[in-house]
Amino acid sequence: MIDYTFNTDYYVLTPGVSSAEELGRYCLYESGEIDMPEEWKSGVDAAALGRHIYGLENGAFTSHGYLNLSGDEWEVRYRAGEIPAEYMIFKPENYLAAAEMSAEGNYNMIDGIINNEPPPKPSILAQLTPQTGDAPEPESPAAPDKDRRKDDTEL
Repeated sequence: MIDYTFNTDYYVLTPGVSSAEELGRYCLYESGEIDMPEEWKSGVDAAALGRHIYGLENGAFTSHGYLNLSGDEWEVRYRAGEIPAEYMIFKPENYLAAAEMSAEGNYNMIDGIINNEPPPKPSILAQLTPQTGDAPEPESPAAPDKDRRKDDTEL
């Protein structure tokens, strides 16, 4: 994408030309590319000339006009993986972070794997229910300390 800004002359847009006949007339009378006496130009079929030029140039008729290659070489400034830091949106080592943050259920699992869930927590009810089915004997509360009186205070 960055290379497009350095290759604006790679294409030529001819505004107002939207058909083969208009392309033929443009080439005959306006472009200066066809050098022949004016009286001969009236004998040329503009639509046929336009179709011929269109086929040679592999151009395209757009809503803005006729678009074709200029003949200039494409200038490659940046290759994949060589994008300058000022143009980078994400750091290479964390390129999945934004996608992962939008898909994860919790942010403590940002690890490069999209939509992974934490392991299920064990049920408290299962931990409290004994495995054998017999309820254990509840422990009796500790007997109060006989040496201690109610009016004693702790320091």
